[in-house]
Amino acid sequence: VPKPLNQVIALVDPDANHLTENQNLNSDEQNRFYSIEEFEVRIMEPEKSGGPWQTKATIPMQSSENALTVRMVTLMNTSSKENETLLAVGTAYVQGEDVAARGRILLFSLGKNTDNPQALVSEVYSKELKGAISAMASLQGHLLVASGPKIILHKWTGTELNGVAFFDVPPLHVVSLNI
Repeated sequence: VPKPLNQVIALVDPDANHLTENQNLNSDEQNRFYSIEEFEVRIMEPEKSGGPWQTKATIPMQSSENALTVRMVTLMNTSSKENETLLAVGTAYVQGEDVAARGRILLFSLGKNTDNPQALVSEVYSKELKGAISAMASLQGHLLVASGPKIILHKWTGTELNGVAFFDVPPLHVVSLNI
């Protein structure tokens, strides 16, 4: 996507905003746009059997955030005692080797929303964690999350994910979970 110079500099160095104002940048440099990568997850389905695929919904990522794993998971809601099928997205912020890794767990409900009938996807949960979220899977109604050398088992309350167990596997880096 095209971004103006001051936004590109802010992405590279968040403390540099005050520098661009004080530097001697002429108006051509300030108004020039640069192409940077931004990512999103797209929900697609064919218009009809064998027809072209249509984008039904998009889930934008934040600046320098990449989706590493996307899975449909079935979680047991401990409040309502019912299973919920959700779209789970594990992300990582790619900011270079001198920035500590972090990522997010995102859970989305798919289907028509009563509040907004146009929305096919609605976010039900988001949480930022230390480390990139490299793999996810559902295990007997719980969410299994891999982040670096750690695997954490979470239970779903309907509004919150709570860690209930973990397993450290150094020196390995977990990149897939098969149930």
